[in-house]
Amino acid sequence: MVDADHFKTINDTHGHEVGDQALVALASALRESVRDGDFCARWGGEEFLALLLEAGLQAAATVAERTLRVSRAIALPVPEGTVTLTVSIGVAQNQGDETYADTFRRADAALYEAKRLGRDRFALAMA
Repeated sequence: MVDADHFKTINDTHGHEVGDQALVALASALRESVRDGDFCARWGGEEFLALLLEAGLQAAATVAERTLRVSRAIALPVPEGTVTLTVSIGVAQNQGDETYADTFRRADAALYEAKRLGRDRFALAMA
């Protein structure tokens, strides 16, 4: 799971049009970061979900690091200068005996851990 850090501040400070541009740029960054055959989509609000098929935690960590790097390069021009973006990411690997909803809950908990640790990072979910 990928969440834009401090997105409400972007909307409140620069308006919803710039917020929408940030979401489009983030979607593009995520598409650029995942591997061929992976799936990514907007999950809701400023959250996105990436499903990395046949990926272990090491491969997922590589994609997460790439997503962080590509997201940091986003620079949206505004009259006051530039709006930049960072993201927080929660990574979970589906355990064979759990539902996908359980996996998503663990990824969401890892996402909140990444935010708690200072944002602009990823955290791995515990099994």
